[in-house]
Amino acid sequence: MKIKNLTTALVAGIACGSALLSIGAIQKEKTPTVETHAEAELGELDLTTLPFANTPVAGWGAVNVNASCTGGALVVNGKTYTKGIGTHAHNDPSATAGDIEYDISTLSTQYEFVETKVALLDEGNNLFRFAILVDGVEKDYIYWRTGKDVYNDGNPLLLRARIAGGSTLTLRVQCTGFGYANGSCAFLEPKLYNVAADRADASKIFERKTGSNGTGWNYITGEADPAYYLPILDEGANGKSFETYAPYGVAAKSKNGIGLQLKNGTYAAYEADKTNNDLYCSLKFNIADRNYSLFNTMIGVNAGCAGAYVDGWADGVEIFHSDAIYETDAGKIINIAIPENTSEFEIRVIANNGFGNGLIHLLDAQFIQQSNYLYTRYGTDTVCPAYAFGYARGTGVLGDALNIQNESGATIAATKGLFIHQGASYLFPMENTSFDTLSGTVGAYSAETGHTSQNTLIATFKYKSGRTLSQQSNTFDYANSNIPFEFHFNSENLESIKLELGGELACSASVINAPLLSTSALKPVFDALKMNDWIDETARATGNCEADFETVKTLVLGLDEANLNKFKTSTNDYIAAGRARYEAWAVALNENPYGVTASALFINGSDS
Repeated sequence: MKIKNLTTALVAGIACGSALLSIGAIQKEKTPTVETHAEAELGELDLTTLPFANTPVAGWGAVNVNASCTGGALVVNGKTYTKGIGTHAHNDPSATAGDIEYDISTLSTQYEFVETKVALLDEGNNLFRFAILVDGVEKDYIYWRTGKDVYNDGNPLLLRARIAGGSTLTLRVQCTGFGYANGSCAFLEPKLYNVAADRADASKIFERKTGSNGTGWNYITGEADPAYYLPILDEGANGKSFETYAPYGVAAKSKNGIGLQLKNGTYAAYEADKTNNDLYCSLKFNIADRNYSLFNTMIGVNAGCAGAYVDGWADGVEIFHSDAIYETDAGKIINIAIPENTSEFEIRVIANNGFGNGLIHLLDAQFIQQSNYLYTRYGTDTVCPAYAFGYARGTGVLGDALNIQNESGATIAATKGLFIHQGASYLFPMENTSFDTLSGTVGAYSAETGHTSQNTLIATFKYKSGRTLSQQSNTFDYANSNIPFEFHFNSENLESIKLELGGELACSASVINAPLLSTSALKPVFDALKMNDWIDETARATGNCEADFETVKTLVLGLDEANLNKFKTSTNDYIAAGRARYEAWAVALNENPYGVTASALFINGSDS
């Protein structure tokens, strides 16, 4: 081998291919669909299809499947439910003759949870207590009062409980101090269910009876007894849908979450004594063996609230503390990294200064297992100052469904996506990663048909040295949407990845769809090229050319056609820098880099 002007050839060659920053996206390979944590097989079982294990006796009329105790339709607040169990409470608050029992000894190995809506029917008018028991132990309860008034919107409320390993499931309704008159009621749409292994709504695994220390008031009944003060599942603490929360005049669209009423304390008092249960609302979740790594939610604060704080605890140790959250924060996003092997995860919500108007919503609260999809990873989600609407992971504006407009103009779901405006950003810590590729698609948020702005997705890779390098996608808009991107980077000493939009602000609502971290087939080539120093311009001319070239050449020529073509033609800055180094070595050594004819041997066409 001849070595002629090695340093000059290296520097010149690499400079030709290393025009860094804002280099267009390349053609995207087929995105892998395998996650590091597979989704569980989900399933539901309609309880109305199962026989009772006992003979329940209604306090009036009869216990009927899919009909009221009088044989009529199951109607609540004017809505007819086709699935449910109609019954009537007994006049004795301690009576159990009306209990509805199921044998779940085999089913509790297939399903983990039970859920049912409860309500008095429109033909009834009273205040009753509903409960779920497993093997005779009460697991959840709620009070429900008839009437669409200041206390609630008249719709049913949810009961949920864990049944795994149980033998007998009991649905119970009891009268309260108001007797049993006009007590036609129902368990509506009762079912057994599972949650996905890799992602679960917090409200679906929350065990309210044991996981809550109560709230500051009960709007459902207006009763003053603290036994009534419970968090509400998938509705606000006032018994009204989350859609009543409307920061900036935009109604929330979240269907999942937990509603709370603050307790009457102050954050200063809580700081002085964090063991005082009267100063905070606690939500404890049993997440043992679930391998969750991220808790993500959007906080809604109703008008007039004096503010609140959110703390996160793992197995009794405080791990997160928010700033004060006010109604003007318009859906502040909370991300909490969950330590490995955590068994009990706790959210505490603390009043800033008293509980007046203190309705707090944990909107779209969810637990997520970390995978190679970015939406599963802990990071800092920053909203656009001009459009300060929150968006939990995998959701759109204020809990709306996350969909992307595809290249054919159709709407497709983007449940593994990230919603973003120009001016917003996602910052993901990436220390000690082995990935070197980020790919996916980016395009217009389908709900914004007026997306006329021209935007690009910008990925900025920050290294521990402080140096940053950016790459960007091709331009997209509503008419040219769901375009692929593929960014390559050096993982060694990588500190973080930041995603944001370039381009216009107005009408820039967009979706980064299924951004996936992976390891490229080109990685062995770049490792052999010693590309760990590619971000250090002063080191680019270093390397043992003679010793390394044959190793790299063997790897390059061993690539399949698609990856060889990518290596030879890509405008991606990292790939271009690696190609430049390799071809510069070839020039310096008078070597043929790709097994082509001599006329195509050298970059500059000259004989070295």
